[in-house]
Amino acid sequence: MKYIKLAIILFLIISVVLFSRFSGIENYINFQILKDNRAHLLAIVEHNYWSSVFVYIITYIFVVALSLPVAVPLTLIGGFVFGVLPAVLYINIGATLGAVVTFLIVRYLLGFELQKTYSQNLIEFNRNIALYGANYLLLARFIVLIPFFLINILAGLTNIPLKTFIWTTSLGIIPGSLIYAYAGKNIISINAPHEIFSLKIIAIFLVIITFGIFLLLFKKLKVFKNIKVSK
Repeated sequence: MKYIKLAIILFLIISVVLFSRFSGIENYINFQILKDNRAHLLAIVEHNYWSSVFVYIITYIFVVALSLPVAVPLTLIGGFVFGVLPAVLYINIGATLGAVVTFLIVRYLLGFELQKTYSQNLIEFNRNIALYGANYLLLARFIVLIPFFLINILAGLTNIPLKTFIWTTSLGIIPGSLIYAYAGKNIISINAPHEIFSLKIIAIFLVIITFGIFLLLFKKLKVFKNIKVSK
C-alpha cells in the first residue's frame, strides 16, 4: 500500500510538470512577442513601477513553481523594462521563492515518505548529501542546461536542509540571470534567443562551471584527508 501511494504521488507530480511544459503558454509569452510589445511594456512600468515589480515577482514565482517553459522570455522582459541589476534582484526573489514552493511540495508529498521507506538503502547517499549537497546544488544551478524544475524536484526528494536549498538557489541563479537580463536590456540588437549565447558568454559559463567543480573536488579531498588523519 505504501508503494502504491508513492507511485500515485510521483505520477501526479510528473503529470503536472508535463502538462505545464506542454501547455502551449510559450505561444503567448515568447521572444518575438516581447520585441513587438516593448513600447507598451515600458509605458506600463513607467506609470506603475512598484505595481509592475510586484506583479513581475508574483508571476515569476508561479512560472517557476508550475515549471512553465517561459522563464527565459520572462527574464528578458525583466532586463528590458527594469534594467539589468534591478531585474536580477526581482528575478532572484521570484525564482528562489518559486523553487522553494516546488521543493516543499515534493518534500512533503513524496520526499519524507521516500526517505522513511528506503532509510536503510539511502544511508550512504544521505551521508554524501550531508557532506557535499550544497556543492552539488550550486554546480547544478551553474550548469544552465540542467532544467531548473528538475533540480527543485530532485532536491525535494533528498534530506538537504531548506536553508541550504534557498541560499544555493539564490546564489546559483545569479550568473544566468545577469546574462539574460543584460540580453533583455539590449533586446533591440538581438534577433533570436540563441544569439544571447555568444562565444564570450559560453566561455564565462565554462569558467563558472569549472570553478564549481574545483570547489567540489577540493571539499572532497579535504574530507578524505580528515578521515585519513583521524584513522
